[in-house]
Amino acid sequence: STLSVQEFMIMPVGAKTFSEDGLTITSVDSAERKLVKTISEDCLLFTTVLTDKNDTELGRLVKEFSSDYSSVTSTFTLGSNQ
Repeated sequence: STLSVQEFMIMPVGAKTFSEDGLTITSVDSAERKLVKTISEDCLLFTTVLTDKNDTELGRLVKEFSSDYSSVTSTFTLGSNQ
């Protein structure tokens, strides 16, 4: 199924788990959709991926920050055609 940008941004969070290093947060909602947020060790790259209950990618948001955090580039992709 295809989500709109708005649906991706306001997806219900559900249960959250954190990786041991704290750089990955995984949320699963009642529809078994999974939202995985990953932060690079230098905190310059943030990746958020939404998948359905069959692990089909529904959307991806990548934010890349400049080394001084003065600018950010965001790339949003819907669907699994990465």
